[in-house]
Amino acid sequence: MKFPTAMAFLVASLTACGFARADSTAAPAAASELRNPFDQGTWNFSLTGSYVTPIRFSDDKLTNLSIAGGYYFWDNHAVNVELQGYYDDRPDGAERALIGGVGLLFRSHLLTRDRWSVFVDGGGSVTYADHEVPQFGTNFNFIGKVGLGASFQLEERTFLMAGARYFHLSNGQIRGRDDNPSYDGVQFWGGVMWTW
Repeated sequence: MKFPTAMAFLVASLTACGFARADSTAAPAAASELRNPFDQGTWNFSLTGSYVTPIRFSDDKLTNLSIAGGYYFWDNHAVNVELQGYYDDRPDGAERALIGGVGLLFRSHLLTRDRWSVFVDGGGSVTYADHEVPQFGTNFNFIGKVGLGASFQLEERTFLMAGARYFHLSNGQIRGRDDNPSYDGVQFWGGVMWTW
C-alpha cells in the first residue's frame, strides 16, 4: 500500500470513527455507568475480616477485624485510616493474646472494568497486645503489609472486596536485635466497602 493510499485510508477510518462516536453519544448512558466509583474526592468506609497464616519461622495464627475510613485523593488512589483488632491463637498452649492497632492503608486501583477493579494496597500500623507477641517478643509492635486485591460493585456505592497480602509484625528492634522475634505470614482478607 503506497503512502497516499495509506493516508486516505487512515483519514477515512478516523472520520468513520468520529461519526460512530457521535452516534454513540446521541443516547447517553446512565450516570452511574459513566461515573468512576473511585473518583478523586470520594470518601469510603469499610469493614474487613482476615486470617493470617504463618510462614517462615512464625507459628501464631492471627484473626482480625478492621474498620476503616478513607478518601480518594486522586482518581483510583486512596488513603485509609484503620482501627484493627487481632486475636492471636498461639501454639503449644501459650496464653492467647488480644491486639489492638491503628494504621494507614494506601490503595491504588490499577484496573477498573465495568463492576470490577483490581488493586494493590499496603500500609503500616502500630499495635499493643495484652501479652508479648510473638511469644518472648514485646507488647508493642509494628505491622507492615502489602498485597493484591479485587473489588466487585454490588450496588452504585457498595463493593465486595477480597485479597491477599504479605504480613510482617515486629518491634523494630526497640529492645535490640536479640529481642525481636518477628512474625511473617500471608493475610487472606475480605469485606465490604461503601462510598459517597
